[in-house]
Amino acid sequence: MIPFLPILREANILSIFFRFTLCIICGGIVGFEREKRMHAAGLRTHILVCLGSATAILISQYIYTYLGQTVDTTRIAAQVISGVGFLGVGTIIVTGTKKVTGLTTAAGLWAASCMGLALGIGFYECAILLCFAVYFSLKILNTFERKYLTSKKTIGVFLEHDNSFKISSIYKAIDGRRWAIYNLETVEANKDWGGSIKFIISRESIGEHFDNVSSIFSDIDGVLFVKESNI
Repeated sequence: MIPFLPILREANILSIFFRFTLCIICGGIVGFEREKRMHAAGLRTHILVCLGSATAILISQYIYTYLGQTVDTTRIAAQVISGVGFLGVGTIIVTGTKKVTGLTTAAGLWAASCMGLALGIGFYECAILLCFAVYFSLKILNTFERKYLTSKKTIGVFLEHDNSFKISSIYKAIDGRRWAIYNLETVEANKDWGGSIKFIISRESIGEHFDNVSSIFSDIDGVLFVKESNI
């Protein structure tokens, strides 16, 4: 065993400072990955969840060690596991295309709370390993999943057109491809040169992939410019 670990497992100022520092580092690592991907819960949120969880179990440890209470002090920490679910729900969003997003971020918050509990009680080895395991799942496995397991189900399209363009031609262009159009809205209209629109295309699981979206819409009469974007 590492010589100084027993000291850091005790409830003293040094160990509390060390635990909170690890909360900031480990929670920050997970939160930084979410922040880079512009998710609702980012760097500060994950750090705060980790710090709060550590404090909850430190309170339990203090009640048991210094106040001599014989009641089940772990009940305080237990509420963290269930309570953080309410925070996670706030990151889950159902988009206009009926796509659910934010589940991974919600799971990351829950893992950050568990990480904080482990750090708060002094189980440093578990917390640090959990931190890297979560980061690996979010960063490395995300790349693997995108490359080998999933394909895009939705895609955004921005389109500029002249005055001869007709909206109905968009629907005719995707006829038979098992695509659906959502959130079609006008960006500019009644300009001398024409106007612009943006919309989202969603495909069924057996629908045609989005390999040739630009060319499909570029061939429509009156279309001047087409640009794709990820949702």
